[in-house]
Amino acid sequence: MPLPTVELPKVDLTKIEMPKVALPEVIPAAVGTPTDVYIRVARGVLGCWFGAKGPLKERYIYNADTESATRGGRAEITIHERDTTGQDPRGSRAVRVTIEPEGEATKVSYENFKLQPSLDEKLQRDVHRWAADRTGCEPVTDAAAWSPATATSPPPSKGRQKQPAKRAP
Repeated sequence: MPLPTVELPKVDLTKIEMPKVALPEVIPAAVGTPTDVYIRVARGVLGCWFGAKGPLKERYIYNADTESATRGGRAEITIHERDTTGQDPRGSRAVRVTIEPEGEATKVSYENFKLQPSLDEKLQRDVHRWAADRTGCEPVTDAAAWSPATATSPPPSKGRQKQPAKRAP
């Protein structure tokens, strides 16, 4: 006795929406000694973020503490909000990057305290890219992203104030 045949319905696969799956971003491993990693990260932060057209230059201050390579080469980079009211221009901490030996490898930790999320993500990607011995800077096109999370007015100009011209009597 022959088996009955069943015809399957035809399905238009072009009209089926497949769910989008976001893969987690893999943080590249740091390459080299803590001192090597610090040099690359510091050069990148100072060049891209605090350079001539660096968006953090006006409102933030770069600071770093490092150990010698013979003592392990641990380094801590901190970015502070600029404080124009006190004697120390370093205001509250906005970002901290810690670079330290971890066995035979180098560990890079990144903490955001005050930067806007969109800006924070770009700076964090840059730091980990430089630590992995890669180059480049994240482009930031939204000028508002450069303002601190707690909006403050920009610091006053430090240039000399122009004096009014003296008139001859």
